[in-house]
Amino acid sequence: MREKKSSKRDQYTIVLEDVRSDFKLFGEELQAVRGSVERLDGKVDQLDGKIDRLDGKVDQLDGKVDRIEGRVVRLEENIEFVKGELTVIRHNQVTRDEFKLLETRVLRLEKRLK
Repeated sequence: MREKKSSKRDQYTIVLEDVRSDFKLFGEELQAVRGSVERLDGKVDQLDGKIDRLDGKVDQLDGKVDRIEGRVVRLEENIEFVKGELTVIRHNQVTRDEFKLLETRVLRLEKRLK
């Protein structure tokens, strides 16, 4: 009878050692996974910082585009004004020098617009 108890005890011991071994392996793998997650967290933090900087740059570009659009509108208004003045001048028979001066101004404004 003692042999049966000893045999059962040996079997339980083997099973428990196997379970302990599995838990130890599981713990080691879990540590590896934790390390990977920590590295990924660091990379995500870096990406967040880069995205924040890009957002700031996009905001700056939006402001610059808005200012450029305002300038373009003013240039277009100036060109229309000068064209109107040229029409009036043509009807009033201005001198060639006056006409050339206004024409030069219109050409410069149109170049700026482009």
